[in-house]
Amino acid sequence: MRETKKTAILAPRLPRVPERLDRPHPLRLEEEEQLEDGVLEDTVVTAEGAAKVRLDRLVLRNVRFEGAALPQLEGTDLLFERCDLSNADFSESILHRTAFVNCKLTGTVFAEATLRNVTFTDCLAPYANFRFSDLKQVRFDGCSLEQADFTSCEWAKLELKRTRLEGAQLSRTKLEGIDLRDCEFTSIGVTPHEVSGCIIAPEQAASFARLLGVVIKR
Repeated sequence: MRETKKTAILAPRLPRVPERLDRPHPLRLEEEEQLEDGVLEDTVVTAEGAAKVRLDRLVLRNVRFEGAALPQLEGTDLLFERCDLSNADFSESILHRTAFVNCKLTGTVFAEATLRNVTFTDCLAPYANFRFSDLKQVRFDGCSLEQADFTSCEWAKLELKRTRLEGAQLSRTKLEGIDLRDCEFTSIGVTPHEVSGCIIAPEQAASFARLLGVVIKR
């Protein structure tokens, strides 16, 4: 295991003994609805253009977001555990002190979102869309991000550990200072200008040489 500098990320501040929320099943969220202080588990959440929903101090466990369109969601102190958020729309959302653990995020849309102190651990997120998002103090650990789209992102203190990035799109996103040594990929979408200053392992050099138009021969 390579020694990499660990980013200090604030964990969700959750109730010590959260109570199960008494909500209908399935749960349909409406525009500007608010949920707070409790546990939501083993249910289905639906939402159709439910903008500006607010979630605070919640544990969401084994929850399936079915066709959920939740643009401009505001969430603070959230734990998503074993949830299926595939193809959910969280565009323009603001998430702070939020953890996703063992979640399915296939095609999930975080475009133009603002993420602060957010962790993704052991998540499947192929084709996830983070275009034009702003990520600070964010960690992906043990995640699958094949074909994910990080075009035109702004980020700081981003940590990528044990994460698969095959085919990920990183164009118009600066990689200076980003440590990719613990990531798995043979091809990612970047330009030579964006690669400048990123940290890679020796065995990844061949992949980056191809991006720079360099031909390696024995």
